[in-house]
Amino acid sequence: MIRILILCILSSTLLYGRTVYTIIACDTITPLRIATEYDLLHMQKMARTTAKLLKASLHLHKKIGKELSLQSIATCLKRVRKAKKHDILLFYYSGHGFQKNNKKSPWPHLFFPHKHEMIGMQAIVKKLTNTKAGLKIILFDCCNNQPQTLNSPLLHKTAPMNWTLQKASRSLFHQKGTIVAIGASPGQPALAMTNGSLFTNAFLFSLQTESHKDFVSWQSIFKKTKELCEQRNQTPFITIMLK
Repeated sequence: MIRILILCILSSTLLYGRTVYTIIACDTITPLRIATEYDLLHMQKMARTTAKLLKASLHLHKKIGKELSLQSIATCLKRVRKAKKHDILLFYYSGHGFQKNNKKSPWPHLFFPHKHEMIGMQAIVKKLTNTKAGLKIILFDCCNNQPQTLNSPLLHKTAPMNWTLQKASRSLFHQKGTIVAIGASPGQPALAMTNGSLFTNAFLFSLQTESHKDFVSWQSIFKKTKELCEQRNQTPFITIMLK
C-alpha cells in the first residue's frame, strides 16, 4: 500500500505542476511569411496540445513581425530561466538563416529583418541549455548556406496539414536532456512550402505518426523527419542528447 501511494505521488509530480515554457520566433515580414505564418500556427498548436496532454501550464512567448528583435529574444530567454527540472522548454525559430564569412559551421546566424539584426544560433542554444528545464527541444527552421535574397523563398505546393498528438506520446515528455535541430545542414537552403516550412511540417508529421506506435522515441521521430526532408534534398542537422 505504501509503495502504491509513493508511486501515485511521483506520478502526480510528473503530470501536474509542470510548465511548458515556449518561445516561438517567426519572420512574418519578408516573403517567407507565406510559410512562416503557417509554422506559427502549427507550433502554437503543438505547444498547447503538449501542455494539455501533460496537464501542464503553458507559458508561451511569441515574437513575430516587428516584435522579432535581439532585445525581445533576450527578454524571452531571461523569462525562461525560471524553468525547473520537471519543466519542458521548447524554442522554435522560423525565418532567415545564413552562414557567415564562408565558414561551414553547423550553427547558422539568424536574421531579424525589421531592424536588420543578426545573432549566432549558438549564442541562443547556450543560454537555453543553461536553464534547469528537464527536457529542452530547440528547433531552427532556416537556411544554413550563404545569404540569399530575402525576396525569393523556395516554394512548393503541398496539401494542407492536419496535426494532432496522441496520448502515447506523453512518455516522450518525461525524458530528460536536450534536442537541437536545424532544418538544413551546412551549405544547404531550407525549403519553404505553401502550408509551412518543410522541416517543421516533416517534424510535426513524424511526431504525429510515430505516436501511434507501441514504442515511440525522439530518435525515431527525428529519423523519420530526416527521411522526409531528404526526399527533397534537404538534410536536417540534428543533435539528440538524452539521459
